[in-house]
Amino acid sequence: MIPASGLFIPSRSEGYEYIVVVPDHPDFLAWVDSIKAFRNRQGILTQLVTTTEMGVNNFAQLKNYIVNAFNNRDLALAAILYLADYGTSGNTITSGTQSNYITDNLFIDMNGNHMRGITKARITARNANELEIMSGRILFSWRLMLLNSALAPFQFPIRQATTTACLIRAKLLTCSS
Repeated sequence: MIPASGLFIPSRSEGYEYIVVVPDHPDFLAWVDSIKAFRNRQGILTQLVTTTEMGVNNFAQLKNYIVNAFNNRDLALAAILYLADYGTSGNTITSGTQSNYITDNLFIDMNGNHMRGITKARITARNANELEIMSGRILFSWRLMLLNSALAPFQFPIRQATTTACLIRAKLLTCSS
């Protein structure tokens, strides 16, 4: 378990570094709470926002929410995670389209110059089973990085992660490649 950092967690008006957008569904909310708790314990101020809290699940309003979080808070937004597959209804989160292709890149262009202003990611889960698999793997990888301080976040080679994970689990499980 990661020790609590004792950080002051600001109100929504003061800002967050990391926002996780999730459909308003119990399966999704359970996993996003684990991700939020992990990031906050790392010292990354993380906010959970449901599509219901944002108002709707359409591109323009989601984009406005993100731009507002980037421009109008004391602590500017640095990254966003969408915890759902693409879609416009049900347990999904919409995206923009560019040249007839669905893309999340339009969400992170903060000033219209076609360059990213923040970092983005999407976990394309559609149901509880996919959430467990994908979120579980991500949380495992993040915990693994904490075990080995020589491994820099976001510069973690996949093969090394797999090998290290296998070594750590070797006494408990058989490891497959």
